[in-house]
Amino acid sequence: MRDATYVRKLTDILVKIKAITPEMKDALEQQFAASSHERFDDFLLEQGLVDKEDLLKALSMLYQVPALDAVGFFFDTFLLKKFPIDFLLRNAIIPYEQDEDMLLVVAADPSDSELLEKIGEHVSYDIRFNVGIYTDIVDSVRQYYETALTELGDENQSVRHEDQEIRIQDLDDLPVAEDERDLSLFIKDKIDEFVKTEDEHEREQIEQRMQLPKDKKK
Repeated sequence: MRDATYVRKLTDILVKIKAITPEMKDALEQQFAASSHERFDDFLLEQGLVDKEDLLKALSMLYQVPALDAVGFFFDTFLLKKFPIDFLLRNAIIPYEQDEDMLLVVAADPSDSELLEKIGEHVSYDIRFNVGIYTDIVDSVRQYYETALTELGDENQSVRHEDQEIRIQDLDDLPVAEDERDLSLFIKDKIDEFVKTEDEHEREQIEQRMQLPKDKKK
């Protein structure tokens, strides 16, 4: 996020919590403006200018919601399956806990005025936001889907994705996504391919049980 207002507000908070000195503030803003980084939080972390703990604290103060470190967090796969992968990646969000009619969601930008409406297109919960670091959220979403496709490893085993059984032996064919939809389309194609294969396999099993000759297949 290269919004100058966002950068200024965040650096003001970082000074307030003593994560950076007042003298560093202007220099950091100028360095970021001259850098190739798209997001200020990535710039701060990759350059080792602030600790993640301090950055999360500052983000929490900026957005006035609790912060959540998405790295290493065990996300509920049942909740993740309620959303398409490209939706989660595009909006940099992860649903992580359901409490009766309330859904807790970690978002890179909880202030997005359209986010509640977008989430409402997929679920009908009362939404409560936490804030997280953009890169960590996106990486966690990718890791979930990659793990879902590979964790069993055996071609004779399967995992579930959006109410379909899928079997993927590896991720060697994953595209280098120019946008996040590429990965979503790849996964959809693999699911469709598997379902087609399963239909044919089931038909063959039925034929074998009924001992139908192959030339009578429909």
